[in-house]
Amino acid sequence: MGISKRTLLVSGSLGAIMLAGVPAFAQEAEAPLVEGNEIVVTANLREQVLQDVPIAINVISSEEIRNVGATDLNGIVKTLAGVELRSESPGQGAVAIRGISELNTNNIYGTTGTAVGLYIDEAPFSVGGFFPQAVLADAARVEVLRGPQGTIFGEGSLAGTIRIIGNKPDSTAFAGAASATAGAVRDGGTNRSGNLMLNVPLVTDVLALRAVGFYQRDGGWIDRTDATVTASFGAPPNPILGPGVPSVNQTFTLSKTEKNANDGETYGGRFQLGFTPTDSFSANFSALIQRSDRGFRNRGSVDREGFFSTDLEHMNDDFELYSLVLEKRLPFGKLLSSTNYFSRNISQAQDQLGIIYIANQIGFPITGGAFTFQGSRVEVDVDVKEFNQELRFVSDFGGAFELTAGGFYRKRKLDTRLYAPQEPLVPVAMANAMCGGLCGYTVDGAGDLDSNSDTTSRQWAGFAEGTLKVSDQLTLLLGARYFNDRRRSETIATSIFGGIPFPQAFPSSGNDNVFNPRVSITFEPSPDLTLYTSVSRGFRSGGQNDLFALVSGAVPSDISYAPERMTAYEAGVKSAFGDGLATFNAAVFYNDWTDLQVVTKEGAGGVGEIIGNAGKARSYGVDLEAIVKPTEGLTLAAGATILDTRIGSIVASGQTITGARIPNTANFSANASITYEAPLNDDLSLLMRAGLQHRAGALSSLLRIGTPFERLDGYTTLDLRVGVQTDRWSISLFADNVTDAFIPYSQFVSTDPSNPNGGDPITGKALYFQGSPRVIGISARVNFGAN
Repeated sequence: MGISKRTLLVSGSLGAIMLAGVPAFAQEAEAPLVEGNEIVVTANLREQVLQDVPIAINVISSEEIRNVGATDLNGIVKTLAGVELRSESPGQGAVAIRGISELNTNNIYGTTGTAVGLYIDEAPFSVGGFFPQAVLADAARVEVLRGPQGTIFGEGSLAGTIRIIGNKPDSTAFAGAASATAGAVRDGGTNRSGNLMLNVPLVTDVLALRAVGFYQRDGGWIDRTDATVTASFGAPPNPILGPGVPSVNQTFTLSKTEKNANDGETYGGRFQLGFTPTDSFSANFSALIQRSDRGFRNRGSVDREGFFSTDLEHMNDDFELYSLVLEKRLPFGKLLSSTNYFSRNISQAQDQLGIIYIANQIGFPITGGAFTFQGSRVEVDVDVKEFNQELRFVSDFGGAFELTAGGFYRKRKLDTRLYAPQEPLVPVAMANAMCGGLCGYTVDGAGDLDSNSDTTSRQWAGFAEGTLKVSDQLTLLLGARYFNDRRRSETIATSIFGGIPFPQAFPSSGNDNVFNPRVSITFEPSPDLTLYTSVSRGFRSGGQNDLFALVSGAVPSDISYAPERMTAYEAGVKSAFGDGLATFNAAVFYNDWTDLQVVTKEGAGGVGEIIGNAGKARSYGVDLEAIVKPTEGLTLAAGATILDTRIGSIVASGQTITGARIPNTANFSANASITYEAPLNDDLSLLMRAGLQHRAGALSSLLRIGTPFERLDGYTTLDLRVGVQTDRWSISLFADNVTDAFIPYSQFVSTDPSNPNGGDPITGKALYFQGSPRVIGISARVNFGAN
């Protein structure tokens, strides 16, 4: 049974912000608490000075978000060393921290979880393989926690957690803000965005409404090229149908081109109602609605041209999040209830140009040359509905011992439909002939691959984390989380290519129990120096392989796969100088990653796959971060991650791989920035910023080892911004990726045997999922009402 909004409201729940590609506004009701030059964060779900927290953390304030010009999480991720985006297009892909992420973000049947947890305030909302485009509207700060966070944040925080902390309704004064941005993409379209925020006290000091509306248009830059396919008979044998059957020669002729085909738009709004009847009780309800419509994926050659076999590629991504957070302060701590309901519906069509060669080798001989496949696509509809509830106690005993403890429940329903029609659709006569005349198809395309998967999971978890201050300098932390996950799944599938002429049901079920401990020791020899060491464990849940029986060589145990686990060992130093005017932080780490979830086998004709726990990997390295404020108004910042990764021995798509680097992971990444602010008069000031980001080269795919196409080149980008501002308004000019560097996120892998580099079958060029070229633009904002 599905989860209704009435269920949510009756239970009394939900706490979160929102998904939207809009800048953070200036009213910072929930900005990082600042004591002198110290920033206070809530990474451990209690307020702590950033430099005292025994975790490697990056904190990006709303001011920094504006200075960077980030409109979504992608804009934040690119500025952090050791944090990498692996994305085919906005709304898809994954984020890696210290080299750890999902190894299969584009598997078509698996329902794998995330390796990096994603939270908006108190609400988790991750969907494996579909990293959201946005999340920064009206944000106060972003916290990036490195390393496993399995004790406090639970499942899906294997490599770390990203938290977006948002501004809350303010019942003391009316306030508002508006912003607008426009930017020209080099040889592409125009980026545009506009947003409006209003904070309205309804009952002074008791009740307030905060509302945000937003619109964003992303201009594309990849020119899509279609082609006409011509097939003819060649000499036997046929590479698929075997001896005695002629092979099929295929040529491609360019036809039409669509400019800037990878464009898209996002729009929606978020509404919050804050209720504070007493100093000891508060309630915050929020509702978010976001709609995204996107064109073709960011797939193209280095010269930003893309070949597609279908003109139907698109992605519609609709997201709703409802949240209620209740907080009661007690003399010895606080109780918090967070109830959340979210739904995400993703409907997309993806080009499958590698299938054309295979499909024609089968179809052309069967029809006697009367039919030629022109293109292929896979249509995927993903519908996620989730209800989750957390109850948590955070102590304030005022002594040597403090405790955070609670319980968590989640019910998630995931429905996935996969449909892979050829273009033109397989004719009725051909489909009936392929299944021996027994099917009785009456509609073209009826025999193409079509499957519907329905998975329901229920999770329970209990957690506790205690700290004991042994002395003024020494603190011990001990925590644990116990997790249970129960899953039921059923897939109904048909495919004449996979040998399933009639719809068949394939049910399965699974159950996981996981225990995650955490231990750390913190030593503070002085107020400006913190040393720590820790051992922590994280995991992401297992899943089901409903169609495992259709894969050659499958065994009964392939019906499910176990949780993926990682144990991390870390030691770090956090230091401050000159009353906080300079900080230097460093952490060394070793990650032991086991039971890796990868596609180990694939079925014939694209039907069925087996995700298995294929082996282990490790990563180790060092994170470095320094911030210096040598004079008033001038801030210098730099960070770097040096990383070494290795896969022990795994089997991926039937291929045994030993000793390879973890794919799409740079062994060195760094960032540096200079920000300068100077008064021009009593009200007006000048702001200038330059930011540099570098990523070294990486392995592109486990399936390319030993080929000339196994590596992704490194890249360096430079962003510049200059503007003027007052307390009420600002205007700035910016140039992102000033040198127009080519940014390869990953290389496209095709199964087309005629094109072993996996790229464009017409030109032979390699195809990449890539980041934006240079953008030059202008942005402005204005605040009104109370500051």
